[in-house]
Parts: sequence; structure tokens; C-alpha cells
Amino acid sequence: MVEIATVGLPKAIDGETVRIAGQTFRLDGIGALDIAQTCEICGRTYNCGRVSMTALMDLVVGVRIRCVPR
Repeated sequence: MVEIATVGLPKAIDGETVRIAGQTFRLDGIGALDIAQTCEICGRTYNCGRVSMTALMDLVVGVRIRCVPR
């Protein structure tokens, strides 16, 4: 079987999805919060979905990654 991979600089779409070269990949084994989800801590509400996306952005910024569809 020939492995078809996409390599490039990713853009985080949410906490578990990236887009590379026009293709969208959901990262296997990652279960992130929905982008619009809010959470509460110590009585304060915050956008934890955006926080999860920001965490993925921090991991991949400026890094070429290789994605192989499953």
C-alpha cells in the first residue's frame, strides 16, 4: 500500500483539527473541546474551546508537520 502524506505548515482549526495545503485533518487520539464551548472555574466563565485551539496553535506554529490519513 502506498502511503499518501501531506506535509506543510498547518493552521489550527480547533483544538483537534489542522489544515495543511487545503486539506483538513482531525488528529487521531485527540479529544478537544468544541470551539464554541465555555467552561467555568472559580465562578468565572471562559471560552475553553478557544483555549484548546490556542494550545494546538502554540504546538504547531512554524513547524512543518506530516499528516497521513487513516
